[in-house]
Amino acid sequence: MNNFIYLIPLHNKSGVIEQTVTLLKHKFQNPDISGQFIFIENGSTDDSLKKILSITKDDPRFIILSSEKGFGEALKIGMIFVDSNIHKKNTMVVITGADLPFQFTDIDNYLNEYHIHNSDIYIGSKSHKLSNIKRSFSRRFISKIFNILLRLLFGVKLMDTQGTFLIDASKVEISKIIPDSKNFFSTAEICIRSVNLGHTITEIPITHIDTPTDTSTVKIFSDTVKIIKDMILLKKQF
Repeated sequence: MNNFIYLIPLHNKSGVIEQTVTLLKHKFQNPDISGQFIFIENGSTDDSLKKILSITKDDPRFIILSSEKGFGEALKIGMIFVDSNIHKKNTMVVITGADLPFQFTDIDNYLNEYHIHNSDIYIGSKSHKLSNIKRSFSRRFISKIFNILLRLLFGVKLMDTQGTFLIDASKVEISKIIPDSKNFFSTAEICIRSVNLGHTITEIPITHIDTPTDTSTVKIFSDTVKIIKDMILLKKQF
């Protein structure tokens, strides 16, 4: 049986969290796959925490954790929890957004075809040639520059390090790839640490699923500045 452990940072997503929980419950009714869902609330100013606690209280598959504000802070807490408490055999750790931007196209593509690559980590890549993604020119441009810097500074030859992640916990020692970054650079840092440890990474296609409203909490300019600062700090370590 395939076992999926979801790590989902939760920040100001009150408007979509009920839909996300409903989708997870429906998807994992399938007896061929099992799931556990770890939400890490990190400094929301809306009622995200109250809502997620209310709608998941009767389902033991849902675990709610808290961290300081920041996507990377949430990932750190979630990954430490997984490393200490989750059985690793036949387990894929999935990192995704609280609005499930690609729903289950990442794990479906992995199960249907890409598992044969036998990689250690899979990334649901927005830049994969088979992905169906709507992105503005500015986001595509910033992403391209960012990936060039990752290649030049760290030797990471990937088209997208900001997508969803499927990490084979039986092959990857989670404690060794936990990011220091508090922000969105954290996923790129996971890739950098994984590459340095010799892990194989395969990018897989995904499809963007429209949500009723734009729930993105990404601030392109300020988050880009934070990412560059984190990149410089990490380079000093390597």
